[in-house]
Amino acid sequence: MSLEVLIRAHSFSAQESVLAERIEAAFQSQVTFVTDDSASPVVTERFAKIGITRRRVRELIGGRVLPQWGWQFGDVFYYAAREAFPDATDFALIESDLLLSEAGARRLSDLFAERTEDILAPLLHRTEKPSSFSKDLAALGRDPHVACFFPITRASTKALDLMQKLRRQEREQPRLRLNDEAIMASVAFDEEVTFANLSEAAPDIFDSDSFTLERTQLFEHLADSYQGIAAIHPVRTVAALLTRIESFG
Repeated sequence: MSLEVLIRAHSFSAQESVLAERIEAAFQSQVTFVTDDSASPVVTERFAKIGITRRRVRELIGGRVLPQWGWQFGDVFYYAAREAFPDATDFALIESDLLLSEAGARRLSDLFAERTEDILAPLLHRTEKPSSFSKDLAALGRDPHVACFFPITRASTKALDLMQKLRRQEREQPRLRLNDEAIMASVAFDEEVTFANLSEAAPDIFDSDSFTLERTQLFEHLADSYQGIAAIHPVRTVAALLTRIESFG
């Protein structure tokens, strides 16, 4: 396996730097940031970067691109890296609002080295009811009763090619609205690929008490003190949290 590790970010601060340093040390390989450069380029200091503009999004998946495309179309970062690293066989995408201790990063590296499936994602499962961002899969002739969680995922080039094809099909119908999780989960269950639910395969890393959407934790409080194996999500700096409060109330 030739694995490229990506960090998806919309800005760069001490939080992104610490995450990248720990991942590089654990995986013993370069980390590449994938960033939304629609408004202005994100500077990632010494770390490699693939910056994506709205024009590049149209090239990769087609269709109309909204200003906040980075929130719904996180899978686009995968496709850009797929073209940038043609010799890689697999890609891992890690969101920057996640905290890994040094021990947790090493455990994640070991996990990704052990697993051979085409798609790895937490909470990858079938659902009783379609979520708001997967229900439109039915319009494409696919099962909408699927879901996953996107903060840490891994996909083979085979899986990414199928995901990009599905995304392009969705973009041909402007009324449809699928997010990155729906695209990945649909391919995992409906195509000729192998997959694993990381929540079941590695519950020590993907502990629902710390790896969640239910509450935000502070980077400054945890960065130096947290030594556990479990990934923590979401984690934000004080500055980022104040910005969100100002923006959303």
